Amino acid sequence: MDTLSPPRIVYSPHVYFDFDNDSDYSEAGEETGPIGRWEYYVRDRLIPAIDWSIDNNVPMLIGETNVPCTADWAEVLDFAFSNFFEPLHFSVTIWNYINPQHDTGILNVLACEEEHQLNILAQYPGGTYQETAPFPPNPSDSIIYNDELVNPWSDGSFNMMPDFCANPPVFEGDCAIAVDFNQTPFAGLKFNHQFGVDTRRLNLLEFQIWLTAPMQPGVMKIFTTAPLSDCDDNSNRDPEFPPFELRRDLTDFIDPSLINAWQQVRIPLDNTIVDPAAPIMNGFALQSTDRSPALFYLDAVDIVDMANVAHKANQE
Repeated sequence: MDTLSPPRIVYSPHVYFDFDNDSDYSEAGEETGPIGRWEYYVRDRLIPAIDWSIDNNVPMLIGETNVPCTADWAEVLDFAFSNFFEPLHFSVTIWNYINPQHDTGILNVLACEEEHQLNILAQYPGGTYQETAPFPPNPSDSIIYNDELVNPWSDGSFNMMPDFCANPPVFEGDCAIAVDFNQTPFAGLKFNHQFGVDTRRLNLLEFQIWLTAPMQPGVMKIFTTAPLSDCDDNSNRDPEFPPFELRRDLTDFIDPSLINAWQQVRIPLDNTIVDPAAPIMNGFALQSTDRSPALFYLDAVDIVDMANVAHKANQE
């Protein structure tokens, strides 16, 4: 890392905003605009680089980005600039060819006759800035499940297969997650995040749970994972926290005797759940032990900032 002052090295990540993060914008429906809960995966692709540049106080240039030539995709570009690049004073490089005929690909701004991208870029001319102020990332939560898993969250379950569109019961929308371990010991319902969630910023897991039978203590444990480091010896598996014998029990956070009704669950992502030395969490799991719980359902799974929950409660 460059330690000269002023720094002479500019760090330059590349970022694209298509659903599967391969820069092709080739998923069904992407020919006209973004698909899925795009505000979340746009933010989650940007935040790791942003936080790294702030933590290390180094300049950042977005070295490559763009979106296809439609009005709906231009809205995504505007979102990225208004919520991230402009507040943080990041410079951005957009795909452009001097001769539009050289490459008529969907990311060439000069090949877009309607000028959708250029009209957005003209709103952010930039300038010379001396410092960057803190900013609140938008959106302000990380939805894991709401009728479906929300990209970039995915299913990482092991030794069991959850049903992600079960009904009834449903807390909101059309579907809930049915979790049935079928008497399988040491199986797990696990949610994986492609980039990782900073638990210093989002520190409270919330969800609704519906028990079909009382849950006995000791049958359902909680653990999290952090992104694998180049220094980790266990090269094929993200580090788990805490060790098995220290894991919190799900019954610590629910009424284990309440059945056939939804109940709100709130689990603080504190140092009993997340390794304080590795606050970026890329997985959350509920694991059976040598015993298994009866069928239960989850819905409205989200990670939020505890301070926002307290503020909302005070307002009510």
